[in-house]
Amino acid sequence: MTTEWRRWPRDPRYIACANGQVVGPSGVPVGSVAPSGHVIVTYRTPSGRKSVGAHVIVCEAFHGPAPAVGMEVAHEDGEPGNNQPGNLRWTARPGNSADRVRHERNGLKLTNEAVQAIRAAVGESSAALAARHGVSRSMISHIRTGRAWSNLPPAA
Repeated sequence: MTTEWRRWPRDPRYIACANGQVVGPSGVPVGSVAPSGHVIVTYRTPSGRKSVGAHVIVCEAFHGPAPAVGMEVAHEDGEPGNNQPGNLRWTARPGNSADRVRHERNGLKLTNEAVQAIRAAVGESSAALAARHGVSRSMISHIRTGRAWSNLPPAA
């Protein structure tokens, strides 16, 4: 069985594979796994180095550019490391946020239940909550103020 390869329209030196891998100009797979589980590719442009998710490269190579400004690539199965073209689609931010709620993948280390527990822990310090959940105090603050996980409804 032959694997399909397509050039990335933004930079044809990079090639996306139907198995979700991205190969760089040197002919070897590129990218490193971020704490979120997404594969990040750093590439050179005339203005310097830029980083982009492998899921964006694969989606653009197999499905074309974003159909509208502000569209994001969503993973149908919620797994950020599964960059196969059939698992990727273009969606608006609310659709991507709804997917994260559906897949209970609201952040690097937190589940929906943990976010709601953080919101409910009114008398507990941000430092204590951050230590318990393995995130920064600023993340706790963002959750409490609604700057993070605004797509998740408040606990009932």
